[in-house]
Amino acid sequence: MIRALIVDDEEHARNRLRRMLADFPEIDVVGEGQDGVEAIKLAQKLSPDVMLLDVNMPCRSGGG
Repeated sequence: MIRALIVDDEEHARNRLRRMLADFPEIDVVGEGQDGVEAIKLAQKLSPDVMLLDVNMPCRSGGG
């Protein structure tokens, strides 16, 4: 099982990704966040295998 964390400041983008990933039973979305700071906290708490990050987010971006 692949544990995935989705982080995007736009709810519709998170929803779309979650629906797309639902077609893959080997992927489990373990959490969702809205900004870079929340992404760091969730990653530390949930230890996902993969993080899907928006490149431009408030409070830190997925791009660096």
